[in-house]
Amino acid sequence: MIIARILKDCQGITKNLTQEIKVLETAFNSIVSRSLNLKESSFGYKIADTFSSGGTRSLSPFDGFGVYVSESGKGYPVYWESKSLSEPKSFPMTRLEDHQINYLIKLYNALGDNALCLFLICVDFGRADKRVFVWKNKDLLYIKERKDQKKNILKKEFETLNNFVRVEHSVIDFQRILEM
Repeated sequence: MIIARILKDCQGITKNLTQEIKVLETAFNSIVSRSLNLKESSFGYKIADTFSSGGTRSLSPFDGFGVYVSESGKGYPVYWESKSLSEPKSFPMTRLEDHQINYLIKLYNALGDNALCLFLICVDFGRADKRVFVWKNKDLLYIKERKDQKKNILKKEFETLNNFVRVEHSVIDFQRILEM
């Protein structure tokens, strides 16, 4: 009886954490889309997480896609998967699904550096310090390797990595991401 109660409580906690993560990631995806939609010639679109077709339920391959037109006028297709952390802490690679990283790698292999294939993690460091850590294109292979080896990204790594852009006025600077 006590064990059943503990299990039920744990399920409730897990459900609440999952909902909190979804809220954070929804807000972050809005920031990514908004950032792409700043220019008339650019756009960003968040794909629904699941959709049904003919009675079959499918998962989206990644979070969103769009086009970024750089300062030089060149257009880049953008494909992204995003995650969020409410504070600096370890990022469990189990939160990144195999199909998400695999589709981004396939797109990079097909399009090369003519596209921005991105894995983004937004970490809230507090006091309006939100950092978006960016792994793009060939860096996705490093993320896949870490996932395969079940090596989480540790809190101390987020504190020392410099592959990030800051969220400023609820947008991120795609020109900076392109130049990384």
